[in-house]
Amino acid sequence: MLLFMEVSTPFVCLRWLMFAHGVTGGNVIQSTNSFLLFFSFLGGRVFWQIYACLFVGVPWLWDMYFVNENVPTGYLALLAWMQLAVAINVILNFYWAFLITKQVYRIITCGGKSDSDFVEGSADGKPRETGDEEACPAKHDGLEMAPVLD
Repeated sequence: MLLFMEVSTPFVCLRWLMFAHGVTGGNVIQSTNSFLLFFSFLGGRVFWQIYACLFVGVPWLWDMYFVNENVPTGYLALLAWMQLAVAINVILNFYWAFLITKQVYRIITCGGKSDSDFVEGSADGKPRETGDEEACPAKHDGLEMAPVLD
């Protein structure tokens, strides 16, 4: 059941592979992969994880903490640690979903070329000074990210 959250992993790996081999900007395969990554990430890691946590995890944890009386204290401590890890994972997935949404927005508003311009920015992750920022403000909207590849 929880393996479904990894449905976006092949698209993440394919995206890295395309960037590593210079397949960026305007390529139909790269743009299609970005959209598939967006939908699979939203479905698998955001919506499915929230569903699994709320409708499967919370009732089970309620039983472990408050209904079952024979649960060892060490096991309850381990469950608390795992709850913290899952909560951090949910927060990170929302942040990554935000970044992926900005990427898809950049592709929609500026075309596939915006991805290669964004990645080929300066060493500090800021966009290059090309003078075409007015043509596509979405690709230079203050999102600072380290370059994908060094």
